[in-house]
Amino acid sequence: MTKVDDVVEALRSMIDIRDSGQVLIDAPYTRLNIVVIGIIKYASTVLNRSVVYVSADKPYIYVKRLMAANNVPEDAVIFIDTVSNISSEPVPKEKNVEVLDNPFCMTALEKLGDAIRKYWDEQSSIVLIDNPQTLVSYIEMDCIADILLKVVLKIGENVTSLYVLDKNLNPELYEQLRTICNEEKSLRALI
Repeated sequence: MTKVDDVVEALRSMIDIRDSGQVLIDAPYTRLNIVVIGIIKYASTVLNRSVVYVSADKPYIYVKRLMAANNVPEDAVIFIDTVSNISSEPVPKEKNVEVLDNPFCMTALEKLGDAIRKYWDEQSSIVLIDNPQTLVSYIEMDCIADILLKVVLKIGENVTSLYVLDKNLNPELYEQLRTICNEEKSLRALI
């Protein structure tokens, strides 16, 4: 069983996310949650950077529970949740959480850019977009990479953003996202 610390070590050996850029990270679908928690731990404890975590497929509270279970501090994380308002999960008010109304319309995507920019610190923040594959059910495949790039560019020029997904589940989307990323890394063999 892969542990969060295994992911942190894999990241330490292969990804330098100190500089700005778009990084596409391939990981097995069954390991996406542990990879996300590992990225948060790596960014916040190893690099001393804050993480603006964008959840596209699960309520933020679930990620917070996983972080707590793996002793990953949440003080350096801002959660931007695009799904809690359409799930059955209760949405408590918290200072480090922004819950968007509806993740699957164009105005919500504009609000996503505004929400990220609100918490963004060019010197210390990383944007982590968890599993953009979920968007395929609601947005045309041809538009997803373009929309995500526009969201990131709305934040500013020196943005470090990571997109985590399983390239085998949707190779077409993965190829689209490759066009907006300047780095591509696979954690498959390492976790």
